[in-house]
Amino acid sequence: MKILLVMSRPEREEFIMQKIKSRIHEIDKYIEVKILYRFSQDFLFRVLQFEPNVIMSHPFNGPHHADIYYIVKFITKCSVICFRTEGMLDFNSPNHIKLHVGEENEYDENLVDYEVFWGPKVGEKLGSELVKQKKLLSKSKIVVTGYPMYERYFLENKEEVSGLSSEIKSKIHKYNKKNILLFVTGFQGIDETEECKKNICKTISNSEDEYKKVYNDLLMTMKEAEVWREKFKQSVINIAKNNKDTLIIVKLHPIEINIISSLNKEPFKELGDYKNIVYIKEPLPMNELLSYCGVFFHFGSTSLMEAYLSKVPSIYVTYKDLHYSKKFNLLFFKKFPIPSTEEIDVTELEAFYYDYMKNGIDFKRYNEMDLAAYEYFNIKNNDNNYNPSKETASLLVNCGKIKENDTIDESNKYLKSSIINCGLDFLKIYFELFLKRINLKDYYSALKYINNINVITKLANLNNQYLNYFKLVLKDNTIQYNDNEFEYNKECLNNYLLFKKDLIEEITSYNSLRVLIFGSGKFGNDILKLIKTINKFDNKQINIVGFVDNNKEKWGKSIENIKILEPGNYLNIMADKIIIASQWHKDIEKQLFELGLPKQKVLTANYKKSLLDN
Repeated sequence: MKILLVMSRPEREEFIMQKIKSRIHEIDKYIEVKILYRFSQDFLFRVLQFEPNVIMSHPFNGPHHADIYYIVKFITKCSVICFRTEGMLDFNSPNHIKLHVGEENEYDENLVDYEVFWGPKVGEKLGSELVKQKKLLSKSKIVVTGYPMYERYFLENKEEVSGLSSEIKSKIHKYNKKNILLFVTGFQGIDETEECKKNICKTISNSEDEYKKVYNDLLMTMKEAEVWREKFKQSVINIAKNNKDTLIIVKLHPIEINIISSLNKEPFKELGDYKNIVYIKEPLPMNELLSYCGVFFHFGSTSLMEAYLSKVPSIYVTYKDLHYSKKFNLLFFKKFPIPSTEEIDVTELEAFYYDYMKNGIDFKRYNEMDLAAYEYFNIKNNDNNYNPSKETASLLVNCGKIKENDTIDESNKYLKSSIINCGLDFLKIYFELFLKRINLKDYYSALKYINNINVITKLANLNNQYLNYFKLVLKDNTIQYNDNEFEYNKECLNNYLLFKKDLIEEITSYNSLRVLIFGSGKFGNDILKLIKTINKFDNKQINIVGFVDNNKEKWGKSIENIKILEPGNYLNIMADKIIIASQWHKDIEKQLFELGLPKQKVLTANYKKSLLDN
């Protein structure tokens, strides 16, 4: 069984994925588990190469998020699980719910097999909307497991994870706990890209006029929030300058870290100038930071729940002059839906600090917080068996055992649009990867979906003689082929594919190998690319020591700095294997054997009748 775990925000998700991977191996140590970053350049190639039985991914709540997964499910017949990451959802805001579900008609109920939520009320609200939009077959596909990051507060043998540097720890230990203030920022909406802001507004708008109004409200909200951020920053600096016995820890929200890094922007840069301010812009575990601090400040963060579980008093810092957020009707900078120990305006922050240092503040339990712990995170009072990563792992393993799950039919309209959106890159990957195991009828189904004449022109110019066997014909901007020629051409191509399969199995059985390629034409170049791919993804050391060719005009020339050599008996000591990459394979075999090369060194394509022989 193979299970693929996909991250979209590694700074938030890698720790969770590693925990789930460990739990899977506790169930069955022989299950192969891979963790991939969704936006890596070669993501589709690596997924198709892995051929998973189960994929767990981030939610498909943005334009074209589902495209690649349609293609993968169509090819591999795998189960697709969405792992939801909503945190504090505003149940009373239809727009906030819609934002997390995405626009209608982005994908259908055939794609996702299960939706995994942290809490039951979040699952009910979002799950109902997913079913309503026909993105989920039924509510029976909703699974609630809890939030893996929080299980460290409940497990008897707590898994402590230290992410703090020795320098930060040394600084923290110089201060009394009461004198350590922890702030977690929450201003990520300010620095989002214009494209992201527009997509948010499109998702929650029902008309062009509404979109313009919502977009204007959002921009005004962000301008007001910038003032909020500046007031907060200045208050922190003032407290630090005037109170050397106080340590202030400012930790960026994980999404802020990602956005600021990508934009090369540093809105809190000045904080690093003060010895009693620790400015953290790396994803570190909150439980460790909370264990050192006397009070926790936030601007509307899921971390509030961690402070509650750690029994640390929490202060919600608002901004009274943030007017547009009330009109915008999203959770951006709106009143947070669950209570903190106290709520203050950002203009009161310095006064609150001095009152806190004089009178202190006690941690309090609230019925509303206990209810929120259950509704949002599936946490029940006195539940020492809270283990979301184990429950999630069990679901994935059980899905992998299902022999027949919902598959994507080739007539599915979303599959068609997905292939068109992924374009030529997908076709090249599909053709190259499935040399080992290709269903040509499926391949033609994919080709027929491409109706962009420019893409088809590029496809025809791939200079791939094996693909061109099929004599693709343009008619009415679609690809067509002759059924009568299909089986004949399929046999020709299959013999080539079978050789590639045998070749892959042969050379990947070695960790290192010296190889000569006999034939410096198109086929020889294909073998070169194939070996490079094997080296890259299988961590092999297959060294191509040269090309060999009977054409005297090529001797001494190079292909990618690899010399083309004259045939001779010296080849026997140069290489461990010689791969024949030519249509004249029988003549070359005989030639090599006459030069004294042993049969076990020679790998030969086993063609039947081929168009190349014509």
